[in-house]
Amino acid sequence: MSNFDFHALLEPLEFEGLVCDIVQLREGIFLETYKEGRDSGIDGLYIDSNGRKTIVQAKRYKNFNKLCRDLERLELHKVRKLNPDRYILGVSFEFGPGEKEKIKELFDGYISSEGDILGKKDMNRLLRDPKYEWIVQAYPKLWMPSITIFKKILNESVHRAAYKESAEELKEALNTSKVFVPTRIYREALHKWSQNHVIILSGEPGVGKTSMAYLLALAYLQPNDLDGFVWANSIDDVYKMLEDEKKQVFILDDFWGSIFHEEHRRRNDENRLNKLIKRIIESKVTKRLILTTREYVLQQGLQKHPELRDTLDKYSLICTMEEYGYGEKTSILFRHLYVSKLEYEYVNYLFGKYSEIIYHPNYNPRVLAIFLDKELDKDCSPEEYYNELWDYFDNPGAFWESIFKELSPEAQMVALLLLISSTPMRFIDMNTCYVKYIELCNSNTKILNLEECIAELEKTMIKSFYSEEEEGILLKFNMPAVQDFLYSYIKENSEQYIPLILRCCAFFNQLQFLLEHQAKHCSHRVVNLIEQQCILH
Repeated sequence: MSNFDFHALLEPLEFEGLVCDIVQLREGIFLETYKEGRDSGIDGLYIDSNGRKTIVQAKRYKNFNKLCRDLERLELHKVRKLNPDRYILGVSFEFGPGEKEKIKELFDGYISSEGDILGKKDMNRLLRDPKYEWIVQAYPKLWMPSITIFKKILNESVHRAAYKESAEELKEALNTSKVFVPTRIYREALHKWSQNHVIILSGEPGVGKTSMAYLLALAYLQPNDLDGFVWANSIDDVYKMLEDEKKQVFILDDFWGSIFHEEHRRRNDENRLNKLIKRIIESKVTKRLILTTREYVLQQGLQKHPELRDTLDKYSLICTMEEYGYGEKTSILFRHLYVSKLEYEYVNYLFGKYSEIIYHPNYNPRVLAIFLDKELDKDCSPEEYYNELWDYFDNPGAFWESIFKELSPEAQMVALLLLISSTPMRFIDMNTCYVKYIELCNSNTKILNLEECIAELEKTMIKSFYSEEEEGILLKFNMPAVQDFLYSYIKENSEQYIPLILRCCAFFNQLQFLLEHQAKHCSHRVVNLIEQQCILH
């Protein structure tokens, strides 16, 4: 039975949103809300068809005495000036005997019933009603257990997880929850998903589609069904991991991939998508599906498969930075700064520059997170660090290029081979390609082994995990942005890299990728090399 401590769990703006959501659902109305700042006594406003005005106000206080004093000294004259027909007050603490009556008398003529004074106990009672469940899910801080409890649940889930990768992604989801901001677009996704059981999150890279997918899954499974968290790489994975009676969420991240290789397999997956969606919907309340894709990839896919347009239009939700409000962008920045390893002087300096940061045209959560995670140069001053962040926003591609160029030549080749392969790629298949690379190298120089290359790449670009089905290690990129960079980098340096990559290819799909996606950017000499290898393979 829920008994949320709203004052301890929620920040002021979050509590305002919660009170407005509860009142909207209870009254069956839609409130106009206002951005943070001086609210003039209004957190939510509703005007009916007869012009009758209802005002909602949220007050996050610890005790009655201070609340009553501030209501009389600060709020009463605002309410009289606004002269609403109805005034509804939501408060974060639990009222004692007679305290609601005092507030009702104070706002005589505006509060006609103690039912319009909602305290902690009242709101918890409403939130226990199943129809309010989506509101609880919209505020992750309410349902996130303590870290100790979460670790216990996670350890149990790891043992039960069908695949190691799902357990690893669950850990990442829990880490993401520490910095996640429940934005308006998240709440819209939650509402749409609760109705349809299927959602496709599309949008520009880095806006938080994967983070939103993580939190939607946690919200649905919390806290006792986390072993139903399934991270899938294909439609086949979903079907293999379906358990009829089990509560499960399936996440297909970057579903269509960033590059559109392996044509025959992609077409097969897409043709099966309608059947999978129907299966999820028919499961009633036990199964949910989340797909993420970048918007331009989605549109490319629809051009090739227009028969899927009706299905995807029905379930898709486009996420862009334009959808985030000023307060949401600010909260995202503050959350990331709070969990960063930066020393106080750096956090304080960035805090003072928050307005400039969030108004940068390239500001987005992923770019920010990657920058804050990188190791800080000890000789870098706070001002220089801020300028470096600004430069990074101006040109995030340059950031990835600097990382790539700092890699060993062997690790660079492994990254490029992974790009042109079907991911996740089996470690043993990568080893087959890497042996070819070693044969090309000067035997007099020391060559890193493949394990050393993987360890080097795991710091920035890739992740590895064990698959029980494959009975071996699989490799994949840790985010689509890496693939986008490498794709562009090969295109811009095709004369240098493609002849070498061709000599390391061990599988036809790698050659097919180069032929379909890189040949048009190459010289006739390199195109001929690609075609010759395709014929010989």
